[in-house]
Amino acid sequence: TRLASVVVMPAQSEATLHQLEYLPLSGERVLVILVTENGRVQNRVIHTDKEYGAAELVEAANYFNERFSHLPLSEVKREIMREIVSDREEMNRLLDVTLNMAKALFEEEADEDKVKISGESHLFDTPGLNSVEQLRDVMDMLKQKQDLLTLLDKSMKADGIQIFFGEESGYEMLGGYSMVARPYHAEGRVIGTLGVIGPARIAYREVIPVVDVTAKLLGQALDRHLL
Repeated sequence: TRLASVVVMPAQSEATLHQLEYLPLSGERVLVILVTENGRVQNRVIHTDKEYGAAELVEAANYFNERFSHLPLSEVKREIMREIVSDREEMNRLLDVTLNMAKALFEEEADEDKVKISGESHLFDTPGLNSVEQLRDVMDMLKQKQDLLTLLDKSMKADGIQIFFGEESGYEMLGGYSMVARPYHAEGRVIGTLGVIGPARIAYREVIPVVDVTAKLLGQALDRHLL
């Protein structure tokens, strides 16, 4: 479309745990690797209060996977926090090690990290370029992301294409620009949204079908991946 594109990624808590692995690093550090059943991989280096051997970490990971595999990550996180705040004297050593190392991976994602943006530079050379001040406001919105999330969250709650016509839509941050957005689905539920941002006089007859088809194709691809 030669416009700026935005995508709200599925929340980590929507995924289901496949497995967790711990790999020993030098010193009191461990690499924690989380794999979800939709193929997403997340890893983080954490610092521990002692140095663990490979055998201990394999045992801890096996214990964790037996207990939590195939559960939604949101439920895994709740169970981890519940166990940690329980009577620690009654918690066995293996569970203590496992939960405390896994806890580092289950911190909430910042909302801004869920929004992916590309093609911002297209806003500088699209036909119908608005004033420099309005362009600066839109670029600030893309950089800060929080105001943009407000619009995208509204789109996720709607059915089908949503068009936000700049200030006329009640969102002053868009200024003289507009956004065309549509939610995408996987396994019969909304898990994210995508759209494009451009001058108010963009070619809607061309842009709307592109956004619509892209959202549907993304949903179909996710469904195939989850089979």
